[in-house]
Amino acid sequence: METTQYRSAKNAVTLILGKNERNVKTDRVALIKIGGAEPLPHVAGGAAAAEFLLEHEVDLVLCDERLADMSGLEFVALVRLHPRLQRLPLILFSGDNRREAVIAAKDAGCSGYLIRPYTSSALRLQLKRAFEREAAAAWNENESTARPEPSVQAFEVEFARFRKTVVVDLDPAKAWYEKGATDLQRRRPGQAAQAFVAALEHRPDFPEACLGLAHCWQRKGHAPVYREHLRKAAELFTAAGRIDEAQRVYAELKREDPAAKDPDRVIASGLIRAQKFADAARILAPILVQGSDKGAQPAGLYAQIARDCYFTDNPVQTAAALCRELGRTSGLKFEAQKLFQRIVGANASSGSAQAAGSDRFVGLKAVLAVARYTFQAYFQGGAASV
Repeated sequence: METTQYRSAKNAVTLILGKNERNVKTDRVALIKIGGAEPLPHVAGGAAAAEFLLEHEVDLVLCDERLADMSGLEFVALVRLHPRLQRLPLILFSGDNRREAVIAAKDAGCSGYLIRPYTSSALRLQLKRAFEREAAAAWNENESTARPEPSVQAFEVEFARFRKTVVVDLDPAKAWYEKGATDLQRRRPGQAAQAFVAALEHRPDFPEACLGLAHCWQRKGHAPVYREHLRKAAELFTAAGRIDEAQRVYAELKREDPAAKDPDRVIASGLIRAQKFADAARILAPILVQGSDKGAQPAGLYAQIARDCYFTDNPVQTAAALCRELGRTSGLKFEAQKLFQRIVGANASSGSAQAAGSDRFVGLKAVLAVARYTFQAYFQGGAASV
C-alpha cells in the first residue's frame, strides 16, 4: 500500500521554496525521512521559482508562507495563472491555523496546506492528497469563481508586477513598504502585514513600515499589538529626528490608550538619551514655559529629565548641554539654571559644564555607580537567584 500511495512522491522532482533557511532545511529533511526523493536546491524568491518551473520539469512544489519577494499565497496565485502550472501539486507550509487562512490557501489554488510544526504523518497525508487525482479534485471542488481564468497573458501581467517591484527597485525595503501600503489601501491587511514585516527585515529602523504594520493590526482588531507597533513607530521617528511625525504617532497612541505616557515627555526622553539636545529642548521648552507661567512645573518633569541625563555616558555634560539649549529660549534662562542645579547638585553653578571632574560631583558619580551596579547585578544574577 505504501508503494501504491507514494510511488509518485518517491520519484518526484521536488522544488522547495522559502526565505527562512531553517524552515527549508526542516522541509527537506522531513521529505527525505518519509521516503521522498532528494529535492532540488531550494529557491528563496517567488519570481525566480516561477521562471524555473516554466523552464524545467518539476513534479512537486513545497512552498513556505514567506518568500524573498512575495508571500507564499501570492506565489500560488501567480503560478495558477499559467495553464501549464495550473495543476502542479503545490503544498503551502504555514504557521497560521485559522480557518480563514486555510480557505484563503484553497482559493489561491493550493493542493494542500500544512501547519507548522507538522508531523511525518501529516506530511504523508498532504503528499497523498496532492498526488491523487481524486483528492486534488475534491480540494478544488468548491473552488472560488473569483480566481482569474488561466492564460499565459494573465500570468505575464502579474509576473511583470512582481518583477518590477523586486528587481527594478534598488531599495527592497522601500519596494516592500510600497507593496504593503498598496495592499492596505486595497483592504488586504494580511498581505500588507507580510510586506511591512519584509520591509522591516531589510531596514529595521524604517518607521513608516512599522506604522503600516500597526495599522494592519488595527484592521485585524488586535488593539494591544496595534498600540505596541504605534509605540515602536513613534520611537523610530524620534530616533530619526523626525519629531513632528513622532508627535503625530504618539498623539494617535494617546487617543487609543489614554493611560499612555505623555507623548512630548516620551519623545524628549528619547532625544536626550540620543544626545539630540536642540531637538529635546524644542520639545521641553513649551512645557517649561507653561510651568513657569503657572508657578510650578508638571509633576515629575525635573525628575524625569534628571533620570534621562543619569542614564547617559556623561550625565553632567549631558545636563549642561541640554540646559544650555533650554537657556536660549526666551524666558527660560532661570528655569534652565534651576534644572541644571537639580540634576547635578544644589551647589553647582549654572554654567559649569567644566565641573564634571570637580569634587562637587562626587555624590552624583556615587549615585550613578550604585545604580549601574544594581542593574548589572540584577540582570546577571537575577536568573540564578530564582
